[in-house]
Amino acid sequence: MKVPVDYWPEPLKNIPKEAPLADEYVTVAEVISSRDPDYRYRQTFTGLVKEKYLIKLLNDTEEHIFHCDIETSGPHPCGPNDYRPSFKIVWGNIVPNGIEPLVLSWEGGSQKILAPDSGLLMTYGLIPRLVKINGEEFVVWDDLSYPQYDIVKCKMAEEFDWSRESHQYISIHKDYLLDYATLRDCHLIQIYVENNVSPLTDFDARLLNEEYSMSFSFPGRRINMTTEGQPSSTLGAVVWGIRHLISPGNLPVTEGYRDYGELVWPGLKNPVTEKYSGPGPMPYIYVKDSVLDFYESNPHKYDIYPESGSVGFRNQWSVGYSNRVGRDLIRVEIKKLYESTPPDVVRHWHKYAVEPPKESPEKLRKILNVADRSKRVYLSYIDLGKTISIIANNAGLNNSQSSDFIGFNHLEVNHLDWWSDKKVFPITCHIPIEMSEDRFLDRCLSLTKLIIDSLKEKNLRKLIIHLGVESDIIKKFRSLKLLAILIELAIIANDTGLNLIKNSEEIVKRWIEISDKLKDDEFIPSPINVLYVLYEVRIEKAHSSNNIDNLLKSLDVDKASLTTGWGLLMDRFYDEIADSLEEMNHLLCEAIE
Repeated sequence: MKVPVDYWPEPLKNIPKEAPLADEYVTVAEVISSRDPDYRYRQTFTGLVKEKYLIKLLNDTEEHIFHCDIETSGPHPCGPNDYRPSFKIVWGNIVPNGIEPLVLSWEGGSQKILAPDSGLLMTYGLIPRLVKINGEEFVVWDDLSYPQYDIVKCKMAEEFDWSRESHQYISIHKDYLLDYATLRDCHLIQIYVENNVSPLTDFDARLLNEEYSMSFSFPGRRINMTTEGQPSSTLGAVVWGIRHLISPGNLPVTEGYRDYGELVWPGLKNPVTEKYSGPGPMPYIYVKDSVLDFYESNPHKYDIYPESGSVGFRNQWSVGYSNRVGRDLIRVEIKKLYESTPPDVVRHWHKYAVEPPKESPEKLRKILNVADRSKRVYLSYIDLGKTISIIANNAGLNNSQSSDFIGFNHLEVNHLDWWSDKKVFPITCHIPIEMSEDRFLDRCLSLTKLIIDSLKEKNLRKLIIHLGVESDIIKKFRSLKLLAILIELAIIANDTGLNLIKNSEEIVKRWIEISDKLKDDEFIPSPINVLYVLYEVRIEKAHSSNNIDNLLKSLDVDKASLTTGWGLLMDRFYDEIADSLEEMNHLLCEAIE
């Protein structure tokens, strides 16, 4: 019976269907061992070969050269003093010096090791990082020059045991494989072996013709089939093969790595390349602060400076020599932009470039931006906590600190990088005028986490009880209402000329009298009311109802006026909150004078 050249026995039917380049990542090495539900073993390695060897390798049919492993000079060699470690894939006389492996492999004890070739890692300056997924450890390699993460993914070591399933692999981003093949002027090929079993089909049975085993050689692969030691209804098959993976072509990673091209910047007459050579002082370019959106979405990767609009990545590059101007612009010295950052960063900033503003520098400096507003909100909150701690200490709760009441210690606030706290940074992110309703609600949630969620219910309750309010009256109140009571007591003190601490008994008595006359949904008017609105937004956001009519009503805003964006309303809300915090602090200070 003549065997067709494209023949694959049933246990190996999966192999011709494989498409190793179909995904973003390519598996360049793999070892699979499984006995459940059927026996299977697979081993794959990738190597580099020159054009002159490729056709002969892919058409090779010599039986003795088919194997699938990396030959090493160790481990633990007993050789001469000039021993040199080496790795190669032996392939008979076709490639006399062996195929250069892209992945290194060796065995130590009962473990098999897979490791990316150090030449590839060095070429792109890749840096390793250990990660855990479902309790298993993996090593990933990052290209921090861009940065691009997870360029290489490895499960490097595996305890070998025939009785259990194991799976090791190395996968590499396809762009880097193509780039490396092109740099090396080599083709990438894969050698593989797979051993599998499956039910015996009629075609395979006719091919065997009552023989227990049979072998076939085709260009680029050799197949052995057997029923020996198996029930007659079961076929075992193993293939040793080689296939082409990638040809050298373009350079998707390294090409243009330092090529800035010619970019036309609004406000400049001539295109700019890597070196600005224009006359006179170095000019400035202006970009919308929406340029920060990408970096703000990855604060764990980048250093972001809200006050200046500067961005840095580790010690590799930074967009410095910049400052915020107006509500939503960043001014950057263009010479420093090109000197300090790679081309992809320059191109990113170029996308947000705008014409220089017509307003004078003096006028622009008077316009608040999100950093100004965020700083005012945060530092006003810090001052409020400081004042509450002073009241607590004067009332007899000795050694009280602001962090006991608001979660932040005013003594530890570094005014040089006030935004660095993980609760503070989200409120410093840019606010585009065209901000969507969803992002508006998300920002309100960040403000809630900073201000309301940081309030310490236990200590606020303790202070209010210490001032004379019975615990039963406030037992159902949470942190925001407790803060409101403290402010209400201060308002009564200021209205009556009484001292919040010295005359607390009389103040509490009058507070109870006023509160008894209020309905359940009424409050003593105070600056804290805007925080109630903020809290209500948080509740609506949590229930996905996005009903913020009360917020808009409190700010006297018609929702129809927000069709172009919620950014200006967000500005106003920041200002309302800062006003509220400052007024509360003022009331408390006045109440203890």
